[in-house]
Amino acid sequence: MLMLKKMCIVLCGFLLMGMPLGSSSNAASNDVKNINLTAINCNVTVTKTSASDFSYEYNKSLYTVTSTLSGSTIYITVKGKGSVNGISDRVNILIPEKSYEKITVESTKAGVSLPELNTNLDITGVDGSSMSVRVPVGYSKAINYDNTKGSGSLTFSKGASDYTVTVKTTASALSVPAGWPLFRPNLTYNYINGAGKAKINITLENSAFSIAAQK
Repeated sequence: MLMLKKMCIVLCGFLLMGMPLGSSSNAASNDVKNINLTAINCNVTVTKTSASDFSYEYNKSLYTVTSTLSGSTIYITVKGKGSVNGISDRVNILIPEKSYEKITVESTKAGVSLPELNTNLDITGVDGSSMSVRVPVGYSKAINYDNTKGSGSLTFSKGASDYTVTVKTTASALSVPAGWPLFRPNLTYNYINGAGKAKINITLENSAFSIAAQK
């Protein structure tokens, strides 16, 4: 009897943590060209999936997740229910692996991690938000990243090339890869790799940010 109770507890916990919620239909997913993500007081990881639907894995006792489709844009909002959530508690958003025109992220007191995506990115964070971006090989779009009183990172995959990085800082710290020009506080930082085709614009205020280039 005791063993049966234990199995029930484990099974219930698995269903709560792992059940995809709010999945859109195949037709809706195929129509999506833009993603607009709002994250408030939570940790979010965006993951690419071979499935044709958007899906969400999270603990319903800690978060609320809503998604709506308007035209070619899917709007996803993730909110933490408590004042503080542990670093290991997070919402996993699975997005179909396809081409998108633009992904917009608005983060407030949240941690957001994005996968490698060859798409235009507009990312804004405030009040302690920590946002990480990965740049794939062959990236040819534009990234606009703005963070106030937060932290974040930008990581170039091995072999990534032909990009221009511009960083404007106010009372912020910036770490750059070895061999890049020296960062001087409160001055606009510029670095061009190859033809500089991809444009990456970063604005920081009272924030800490690191740039890494995998070798």
